[in-house]
Amino acid sequence: MKRLALLLFAALPGCTADPPSPGESLPPPGGSARYAGRWAQNVASCSASPWLFRRESVEAEGRSCRISNVRMVPGGYDALLQCGKEAGPITLRFAESAKAMLVESSLLGNKGLIFCGSD
Repeated sequence: MKRLALLLFAALPGCTADPPSPGESLPPPGGSARYAGRWAQNVASCSASPWLFRRESVEAEGRSCRISNVRMVPGGYDALLQCGKEAGPITLRFAESAKAMLVESSLLGNKGLIFCGSD
């Protein structure tokens, strides 16, 4: 009986689904730090050189930066980025149809990033 229950459970839709591949989804909206996780410019970079966003920091392209003054705005977040002695605004917007996060920053550049997975 246990074996039958396990087989039935495994056959249910979504019960055995693999997690989405990089670039196939975005973190769900509504979280206070939807941007948290690993992001990259392409699938190959997800394993080679991802950007690591945490609630209060980002490590990207050899830089380690603090994120502060985070404000939720329509489509994403506005915040202040501090990389060493340099500071400037950072804008994070989610392009739902493209399944990407758009980054605008004078310190890190303007990039489109795909979601590689949670930290």
